[in-house]
Amino acid sequence: MISLESAEELISRNARALNETEWVDLGSSLGRVLAEDVFSDTDMPPFDKSAMDGYACRREDLTQTMVTVETIAAGTEPSRAIGKGHCAKIMTGAKVPEGADCVIMIENTVLTDDGRVMVNDNIIQDDNICRRGEDTRKGSLVLRKGSFINPQTLALLASVGKTNVQVTRKLQVGLLCTGSELVEPGEIPSGVQIRNSNAAQITAQIEAAGAIPVYCGIISDNHDQIAGKLNEMLGKYPVVLITGGASVGDFDFMPEILQQPGFIVHFKKVGIQPGKPVVYATCNDRHIFGLSGNPVSSFLQFELLVKPLLFKMYGSATYSPNIQMILGEPVKRKQTERRLFLPVVVNSDGQIINTEFHGSAHIAALKNIFGFAIIPEGIAEIKKGEIVNVRPI
Repeated sequence: MISLESAEELISRNARALNETEWVDLGSSLGRVLAEDVFSDTDMPPFDKSAMDGYACRREDLTQTMVTVETIAAGTEPSRAIGKGHCAKIMTGAKVPEGADCVIMIENTVLTDDGRVMVNDNIIQDDNICRRGEDTRKGSLVLRKGSFINPQTLALLASVGKTNVQVTRKLQVGLLCTGSELVEPGEIPSGVQIRNSNAAQITAQIEAAGAIPVYCGIISDNHDQIAGKLNEMLGKYPVVLITGGASVGDFDFMPEILQQPGFIVHFKKVGIQPGKPVVYATCNDRHIFGLSGNPVSSFLQFELLVKPLLFKMYGSATYSPNIQMILGEPVKRKQTERRLFLPVVVNSDGQIINTEFHGSAHIAALKNIFGFAIIPEGIAEIKKGEIVNVRPI
């Protein structure tokens, strides 16, 4: 059994960034990885703009009443500069006229009987002006090659006029589920069968990681059939995932199959709970994972081991999503030799608490969780109020 860090290092060492790219339109780039640096084609904001609805004026005139010379709507060019004793009513996002050095919120002003504007007090206030280029300067780097395109970065690409985006070409991930007890979701299981939930779960995880899942079906626990199907898949897909058969039971054939010539087995067990039995091997430039047949374990194994590989192959930045949160109730355990990933939810105080969890086959435990609290090796108890690392999902 090796540590999670050692497993991550072995996977990273064997990953090779893909060099195949393609151009897609902006609307199709969500969930992809940038294959180019992106630079701004304009200052952002492109002009001094008002941060709120108010009056654009000169700070030196705030102690006197002012005459409103015009109303400036967003998207309208001011018609004149602001001179002594003058102001312009201005809307949020509108261009600030020349001569004005501040915008006073409407809430901080009153109108006199003759329609002049008077500031409520003489306290020095913020300028309330978004200055030209304060967010981004023309020609500056806004997104690096390897950035994952999410809704936030999509908006940034749109703001700099990037309507065609160069991205890494999606790779295909082959998925095979083993187990003589499995039937597809549309079938009625007999007394010794269960429906295959792994395929739906892992297919969705592959898609969320920006790759193309290719489901290759269910295969029974037969050494030769699994070996033949694996070799067939390796001829088609750069990454192959096989669920089930990764442990040490009489019908767990994956470790044995991967002993054949051409395969290099890098590890068979990782010090995580749940999910210890997990095989990672390579064959030339192909990557093979033997994942657990238990759905909670396979879910976690994908998040911890497979997803970072996919990101690395896309040339993306290091995938490190852990955050720190306060534990809302104590955690105790007896076995401490492995790192525990405990399903947790967030309570009304913004703290994490345990959810009902019966072990690696308890798929319903994942339905409403925020993520996994990480309890380090050797730690038997963590008290309420302590800070722990959490991996959101």
